[in-house]
Amino acid sequence: MNDFRKGLIDALPVFAGYFCVSFTFGIAASTSWRSGAIPVLTSMLHLSGTGQFVLVSLIDAGSSAAAIVAGIVAINLRYTPMALAVSQRLAPGTPVWKRLAIAVADTDEIVAISLRHAVPIPFPYVMGLLACSWVGWVGGTILGANPATRALLPPGLVAAFGVAFPAMFAAIVFPEVRASRRTRMAVVAAACGSLVLRALPLSVDPGWIILASGIAAALAAALLFPGAAGKSAGRPSRDTQGEAAE
Repeated sequence: MNDFRKGLIDALPVFAGYFCVSFTFGIAASTSWRSGAIPVLTSMLHLSGTGQFVLVSLIDAGSSAAAIVAGIVAINLRYTPMALAVSQRLAPGTPVWKRLAIAVADTDEIVAISLRHAVPIPFPYVMGLLACSWVGWVGGTILGANPATRALLPPGLVAAFGVAFPAMFAAIVFPEVRASRRTRMAVVAAACGSLVLRALPLSVDPGWIILASGIAAALAAALLFPGAAGKSAGRPSRDTQGEAAE
């Protein structure tokens, strides 16, 4: 079995998951934007559920283009460590154009599957993962954004899809919030900071408020509660021990 075909097969579970999530995105986004072409184009170029949720939220909030771009960049910075992990497992001398193509596949699920492969990770294998996953993501968006699909669904169900995407985003965040006291504190601080800034008589773009609150809370948490990078291997931090006792 060649590497590309193996990548296609290994990504079939990702295809199924992406199709379902992007179907919801297609309905929710096309309802907000009144156009099915924009959500499809977004899925074709972005391939990031979290990033696309933030994009819809910022556009609905009336944010400026600069705030939207800054917010998307800030959200997608989390992919940098994953990209570094994959790049260290590529064959030496892999050309830049192949590395750029692999960067398109820098999503949580694709990276997780890639890291399970023997080193070096073949370029065709990653392209197989990307092709299968991308088709699922874009295909689900096309189906969800199609007016015919919305016409077949009850109006109440279509309205429910408008809150389904934020709910899925919350489902991603809540497990980490429950598992880490530091994360809980950062989330609460970001929410409180956003509420305070919105209450002040400031003519500030909503997107910048969200971005500033999130970055400030993350930086404060990183400075006040540094991770276990400097700890001895195998020794849990005091924060971790405290959380285990909760």
